[in-house]
Amino acid sequence: MRVVDLSRASLLFFSFVGLIVLGLGALASYLGPNGVAFVLHGERKTAPFVMINLLDYADAEHAAHDRERFAAPALAMVRTLGGELVWEGRLEGVLRGRSRDRWSLVSLVSYPSRAAYIDLVTSKEYRALKSGRSDDVLRSAMLVALPRRTLEPGGDAFVARLVTGDKKDWRERYESQWRALDEKQLARFGGRVVWQAAVEPLVADERDSFDELWLYAFETTPRRAQWAENVERLTTASLEQPLFRRDVLLYLHGEAAQAPESGESPADAPAESPPAEATTASAQ
Repeated sequence: MRVVDLSRASLLFFSFVGLIVLGLGALASYLGPNGVAFVLHGERKTAPFVMINLLDYADAEHAAHDRERFAAPALAMVRTLGGELVWEGRLEGVLRGRSRDRWSLVSLVSYPSRAAYIDLVTSKEYRALKSGRSDDVLRSAMLVALPRRTLEPGGDAFVARLVTGDKKDWRERYESQWRALDEKQLARFGGRVVWQAAVEPLVADERDSFDELWLYAFETTPRRAQWAENVERLTTASLEQPLFRRDVLLYLHGEAAQAPESGESPADAPAESPPAEATTASAQ
């Protein structure tokens, strides 16, 4: 009788473990190949993070439709878990990058923990919302960011710089050799670094994965253009290139998110192109 009880207990235990493994496997499958590390992160219940969402739309109509049908109600769910839309920017052009770097919208959404995000994407309400999402989004990528500084107030003319280092010591070399010069050149044209984060891919093609995101803010769009065209900056950018495998610069019109009202949401070879030739893309 005792053997039977032990067998039943073992069966129940292994069944329970199996369910957990299947659940984790399904969630990791939903999140992609990097999902396992995300789900099993040692501080998944306590460490806050920011999700960088990169979205590409066919046109402004599809962007508006996606905002209304998916983004706004999804953001309401995020807020119930303690998250928030921190900032979003609409693409104005690609200063340096490839054709696939032409993301219509870049948004930063904060979460109190990975566990909160997992609760969101596994909820019945979110899954129903997600399943009803139309083909408004041509492609997307999600990157997990660990901010190195709090987002500072800025104007509405931004540059997002997405970089991937070429060697392990690229950060140390950039900090010691180039950071001060970059910030000095920014300051000459009324620009500054307003946000910086280490980045890891969650759901992203390898070509859309980066090591860090730096967000530059400028007082005005003309000042941003002057910085972009400055010969000294272009020379510095050329000298820095051995540090990076990827160094993408995106023109963005953006702003910090506002508090919600009435439940509404705030909302391929590399080549450097001059601002005047940058193609505008509408977004949310």
